[in-house]
Amino acid sequence: MKKLLLYALLLLVGWKLSLKFLNAAPPPPPAEPDEPAAVSHSAPAAPSRAAELPAAPEPLAPPAATPPAWRSESPSQNFRCDGRTHCSQMTSCAEATYFLKNCPNTKMDGDGDGVPCEQQWCG
Repeated sequence: MKKLLLYALLLLVGWKLSLKFLNAAPPPPPAEPDEPAAVSHSAPAAPSRAAELPAAPEPLAPPAATPPAWRSESPSQNFRCDGRTHCSQMTSCAEATYFLKNCPNTKMDGDGDGVPCEQQWCG
């Protein structure tokens, strides 16, 4: 009986840790330096990984001068990527917009127009 309880406890702890790491947001990409590095007289540095990355795609259209009404994001609202991906899991248009722009694998923009949850929150 003690072994069974021990196995159950270990299973629960392992499950909680796996959820924590699976739902963690990926680290941000390294920032590009603004100024070129100073000339040094030492051995050349190893090539950076930034040279291996493909170029960012060009935007399809220039950004609008005034954001649409559905983009009423307030800086005081603190959202974070926590694994939610569907409109039914959101509580506002601002939250859905944040998730669509910043979180991976969201399923909230069925028609691909950049407006999330049009039937529930942002329509």
